[in-house]
Amino acid sequence: MLLKTPMRTLHENMLLTKTGDVWAFYKINPTSIGIGNTKKVVQFKKGWEKFYEEIAPYEDFQMFMFPKDYQLESRFEALSDDFDPQMFDVAQYYAEETCSILEHRLGEITEYEFILGVKLKDSLLQLSEGVKENVENVLSVLTDNIINVLGFEQTVSEKTFDRYKGLQEELENIVLSVDGNALEEEELVYLSRFQFIRGISHSVEEESFNTKVSAINNTLLDPTSPSVLKLSSDIGESYASFVVIDEFLEDMSETDVFYSCQMLPFPVEVNVKAKVEKKSHTKSILSLKKQGVKDSANEQARAGEAIETSTETSYGMIHHLQEQLKSEENRIYNWLATVVVTGESKKECLEKAAVVKRHFKGQDIKTRLPVADQLQLFYKFLVGESLSTTDVNWIQKTLQDGLAELGLGLSAELGFNVGWHIGFIDRYEEHLDRESALASSRDNVLYHPLLSNQQIKGSKTRSPHELITGDTGGGKSYLAKMIFIYTTMLDIKTLYIDPKQEMRKWFKLVLKDVKIRRDFPDFIKLVESYKFITLDASNCDNWGAIDPIVLLSAMEAKEMHQVAIGQFYSFKGKEKVETIYLQTLSEVISRRAQGEQVGSMTVIEQMRVHADKDVREVGNLLYEKIEGSILKLMFHDGSNPALNVTEKTTILEIEDFDLPDADMDAMTYTESQLKSNSIMLAIGKFCELFGKNKDEKTKVFIDEAWIFMISASGKRTKKQMLRVGRSCQNSMALISQGVRDGIEEKESGNFGMYFAFDEPNNRKGILEVMGMEVSESNIDLFDNFFQGQCLYKDFYGNVGKMTVDCLFEEWQSAFKTVEKSSVAIAEEKFA
Repeated sequence: MLLKTPMRTLHENMLLTKTGDVWAFYKINPTSIGIGNTKKVVQFKKGWEKFYEEIAPYEDFQMFMFPKDYQLESRFEALSDDFDPQMFDVAQYYAEETCSILEHRLGEITEYEFILGVKLKDSLLQLSEGVKENVENVLSVLTDNIINVLGFEQTVSEKTFDRYKGLQEELENIVLSVDGNALEEEELVYLSRFQFIRGISHSVEEESFNTKVSAINNTLLDPTSPSVLKLSSDIGESYASFVVIDEFLEDMSETDVFYSCQMLPFPVEVNVKAKVEKKSHTKSILSLKKQGVKDSANEQARAGEAIETSTETSYGMIHHLQEQLKSEENRIYNWLATVVVTGESKKECLEKAAVVKRHFKGQDIKTRLPVADQLQLFYKFLVGESLSTTDVNWIQKTLQDGLAELGLGLSAELGFNVGWHIGFIDRYEEHLDRESALASSRDNVLYHPLLSNQQIKGSKTRSPHELITGDTGGGKSYLAKMIFIYTTMLDIKTLYIDPKQEMRKWFKLVLKDVKIRRDFPDFIKLVESYKFITLDASNCDNWGAIDPIVLLSAMEAKEMHQVAIGQFYSFKGKEKVETIYLQTLSEVISRRAQGEQVGSMTVIEQMRVHADKDVREVGNLLYEKIEGSILKLMFHDGSNPALNVTEKTTILEIEDFDLPDADMDAMTYTESQLKSNSIMLAIGKFCELFGKNKDEKTKVFIDEAWIFMISASGKRTKKQMLRVGRSCQNSMALISQGVRDGIEEKESGNFGMYFAFDEPNNRKGILEVMGMEVSESNIDLFDNFFQGQCLYKDFYGNVGKMTVDCLFEEWQSAFKTVEKSSVAIAEEKFA
């Protein structure tokens, strides 16, 4: 073939070649389908089959996946608008550290873009226009061809592209069916330029503005090294190798070349050039081949030999293909596919090519690294170059379903486009350990604590709340604390409910650590800004801190008071006493509203002096249950102020809190545990109030949130807490033992995001909540989950396996939940 660049000029999303062809280019938005969702993948490919049928009349098209700069620094620059002004320098430090650590770990941080190019055929153009326009177009094309033959340049006006505008818009409507949209002109410039600077460090913006062909093609190509092509440009040099896909299995199901290449430990390109074969040609070729196979079989039979299996297979495949082609929509597509790797040296380039070959060998796909055809392949895959089936090898022939199996646009995105780094997507089903899972992934996951309810395009939910669940030791507390620290660096008022008093212990250790104080002053500054409030019933200053009558409105106070009493006393069979209790409660609430100093304990005191003996006895019983217990936090005379969180970041603890285990039967709860439940429900009401200030952005973390699911009153409290976020700038993270805690009420939309760590006894429930198929293979996926791995469902509705990852060693001490013993350390040492 003649080695020359095809591009003559471009306009908007259209490119004019030197031979007068016009191509239109579209960006295909990635479709993220999580691990194990085979039905969704099948539906996705069916859609692409239909699409290829629709564009068959255009005959020539190209599919392209390439790695583009992730622009992490720019994303953090956008995030900085949300940094807390008081902690701006701390947030800026951790943003810069994130970029530095990830760049050191991954090298160039990239994300994949998917491009589709389609040649706009003149024959289709003429069918859609009148006689006059047809004559003008024929003359114009004829003039262009004559000038090209003579070797002269011709100024190209926009009118040249205007001829194709209608056809381009018609094609764009078809491309919408696969979630594609027209490239912007600067994007097409960059796509064209990228092919000449692949593997060379560059700025996307700087390489996107110069539309001159001489600027786009400004690279020296050196093909003298076997299997490697050297690219030298004004901004640097690199080496590239084209690995050609040579042979697939007979059944191409689940080939997923585009998706599979995203799993490689370094960025690659995937290029596919395709050309639709005319049916008349296909049928004649198949008839000849069928006759040839039949003759071969007859010769074997005449020789007294058994007919070879390969001959029988070939005959069956040809017959099957002939039957398929009787259907109007089925066509043969000739296509050529390559995977392009780059390196800073020949050695690096060849090593990566070897990894690609091994990767495909694991899928029983044969590949080749051509020794002398690298330059030819470079030019063959330039944008605007049509595929010729006569000047290259390795041509594949399939129906449209074969092309669909390549999986253009199939991805596995998770998380936000702007936010903090919380982990990596794990695309593999199995690993040796957690560290290998991290090492094999390049897809980092970003998180923002308060974007879900801002009606962002593409989001599947309006709920800003998230549920973090899993059995003890799986990693949910680790993730929750990391998200908490990230949140405190933003301009969001934050409250963490810590019933077990773990946070203070570990943050104190951080503050006492001499090395951390010396080496990480920014982290120390952040931790020192946290305000700890301990609700200690032994301290009389805390009495009544969460008194419903002091803290809540009249209606809420009455309901909460009844709920609290009901946790440790039942009025069953004492309806008369209950009536007097309710009357007394209403009276005290009314007195509080009029400014009188009364509280929840006032109700009990009045029952103790009531004229009715039964009422007095119940009042005395309640008094004794409350006196000297944690319930003093709720039941007081109204003389102390209620809890009021004014600090930017508060961690709320409860001293001597005795929560039952999540798997305990409520009938076995001790008196102390029943009283602790009452306190937890009151805390829930306080969290609701905390998030109701519409002038503040707020986020609440509630550990041991399962407590809100063990009773009807707890469920109501949780429901009211979650409603706040939909009308206010509030987000709530519920940290609990089971994923069912979020959907028990049969409501949809309670949570916008789910982080589900393994629950061996409820894997089916996890899959259902995540919207995944409940199949044996999906249930078995959890067998290969390591500590710190979870299923994550983001607010776009994407679901995938994530490995939680904290980048900062100084944070690790604050995430501990269990201190390793010397024996445990020895166990790891001698492993």
